[in-house]
Amino acid sequence: MEGLVPNRGSIEATLSEWEELPGIREVPMGEFGGPRTVFYAADDFAKSKKLAEKIRKSGKVSPLIIVVDEEGPYILEGAHRYVALYELGARSFPAVVVRDAEEKG
Repeated sequence: MEGLVPNRGSIEATLSEWEELPGIREVPMGEFGGPRTVFYAADDFAKSKKLAEKIRKSGKVSPLIIVVDEEGPYILEGAHRYVALYELGARSFPAVVVRDAEEKG
């Protein structure tokens, strides 16, 4: 499942201070609230459904980028992949995990 991590530049564009955990990690689907916490638009669900079919056929998925901050984890990059994997019944997904190290407050 491990592959190229798309949009890695989003980390630097979003966070001023961060720590990237080593390697690609398997993140449990249960850490997130399901597709409706990510998307509301029908076209996003349609795109994810098409992507799910591609993933099902190939068995390959690029790692997502997950950020963990004081409020918990969120998907920085890969929401369509997350929803596609959710639809396929995946229990976890590959991800680069980044801790937001910026002090708030």
